[in-house]
Amino acid sequence: MKYAEFNKDGLPLGFYSLDVNGSNIPKGAIKINDDQWQEFIDNNGLRKWNGEKVVHYKPVFSKKYLKDIRAEEIKLELNEIDKKSLRPLRTGDNDFLSKLEKQAENLRKELSNL
Repeated sequence: MKYAEFNKDGLPLGFYSLDVNGSNIPKGAIKINDDQWQEFIDNNGLRKWNGEKVVHYKPVFSKKYLKDIRAEEIKLELNEIDKKSLRPLRTGDNDFLSKLEKQAENLRKELSNL
């Protein structure tokens, strides 16, 4: 037997058990069985509580959020390209350096269009 707290939309905020938490279980926590708990654990972010049982949940993200995530990915990729370009600069591998520069150019273009 486990206990769970959920937000107003039924998404889990925390899980508790007597074995781990003893009597320190929040008063508003709901009893769930081990299978229900495991369903939440195995499908993190893709399940919610409908008041009676675990149900499928598909998160919906705003366009702005998705753009922000992509912008961060691009920045990380550009940072990796910068790291990869150090060796070709030292060794004079102009072909590889040219490929990296082209990748970076495409990423910067994508970033400016977000």
